[in-house]
Amino acid sequence: MFSAELELNTPGFYEIDINYTSNDNEPIFAQASFALKAETSTPGLGSRAPASITHKASDAEGYLPYHKLYRP
Repeated sequence: MFSAELELNTPGFYEIDINYTSNDNEPIFAQASFALKAETSTPGLGSRAPASITHKASDAEGYLPYHKLYRP
C-alpha cells in the first residue's frame, strides 16, 4: 500500500505514476488518476443525501420478457 500527502490548488485531471522497487528487487509500477473539482459535490455533514434514481421493470419500454420464466 502506498500513501502520499498532496496539496493541489488547481482544479483539473491528475495522474500519478509510481515506480518502486520491492524488497525482492522486483520493479513495481502503480498509477492513479483522479479529477479535482473546483467545488465539492459531497453533501455537508448532517445534510440530506441527494435523492437516488431507482429504475423499475415497469419503466422499460419495448421489451416484454417471456412470461413463463417469471412467477406472478
